[in-house]
Amino acid sequence: MIYQGDIDVLSLAQHHSKELARKLPSWVPDWRTQIYPPFSQTPTRSSLKVSGSASFFLTIDHDRLPKHQAKLLGYLLSHVETLGTKTWCPPYGEMIETLRLNRQPYLRSITTLCQKSDEKLSHPNRLPDPYPHPNDRASAEMSIPVSEWRFTKISWGILLENGLVGTGPNTVEIGDAVVIFRGAKFPYVLRRKEKGGLIHWTLVGAAYIHGIMYGELFKKSSSAGRLQLEECSC
Repeated sequence: MIYQGDIDVLSLAQHHSKELARKLPSWVPDWRTQIYPPFSQTPTRSSLKVSGSASFFLTIDHDRLPKHQAKLLGYLLSHVETLGTKTWCPPYGEMIETLRLNRQPYLRSITTLCQKSDEKLSHPNRLPDPYPHPNDRASAEMSIPVSEWRFTKISWGILLENGLVGTGPNTVEIGDAVVIFRGAKFPYVLRRKEKGGLIHWTLVGAAYIHGIMYGELFKKSSSAGRLQLEECSC
């Protein structure tokens, strides 16, 4: 399915335990467990398109890889610099009291990340503004919780090194990479591994990054031109 262009089957690979993760490649969904549709929709029905005009195409050597490996072309967006302090429980299938207790710490966490982003992007030696549309930077604090309400899986607020703010899987770690695969609807968190001089990536899960989810980066050539295209072997 992935090599036919259905990249976002990756969003269904939601390994909740290390034991299951060891038994399956990180990019393979475990159909025996509860799988939450990302953003409350199946990937085929989602209107999101983070890769915009960057269409899917195969790597040259994909047919020579072992069956347990997948190799895709992806743009390295940035790395996770800071994690939020609290996780957010999905809105359905949970007790109201649990939601009430978790909501305020989660919102405060997002506010803190947005403040850190503003500080980073307002510094005299600041990086280029990563937001394709400046208004998105100002709206992040309000928009991320609303968008995340539809993301039916426990997740962490994340601040990227380039200043973008969003949410990632509950297993995300500082230093993880956020990648936009060509042809994908969602960005993905990957974890770099190196063994014997060979680089390998582990899929952590789908992410929400405010201001880029509808392909905004690829509507402005100057923004897309700053992204590094890499072959990611998982």
